[in-house]
Amino acid sequence: MDEPPALDSHSLTEKLVLLAIADAVLCEETPVASVDIRPRCEKLLEHVDAAVVSPPGESDIMRALSVLGAEPYVDEVRSGTSPTGKGRPQYGLDTDPDTVLAAFEEDDQLGVAVEFVGEH
Repeated sequence: MDEPPALDSHSLTEKLVLLAIADAVLCEETPVASVDIRPRCEKLLEHVDAAVVSPPGESDIMRALSVLGAEPYVDEVRSGTSPTGKGRPQYGLDTDPDTVLAAFEEDDQLGVAVEFVGEH
């Protein structure tokens, strides 16, 4: 099993996005586009033990993906092109999803949400 990611320095949104990507991997729906990460975050947010005013917006998710893209456990893939000719990045994990879940099991805010990852 891979080394669990160090999550202490990440924001709740970044952690939630990483957990949403792990959810997509376990549901065999990767790589996942950024627009498809938001509904996964909203589903998991129901089980987060934190005071959250609103679910993360698209700009919050993009910022989180930018930070996580620099980490060794998130994989950004450019596939195809949009109608304007720009590649649309999609995301997956560069590590085993069980490693990510193990890192979250002890997280005070997201520990309960781990139980709901991978449910269709």
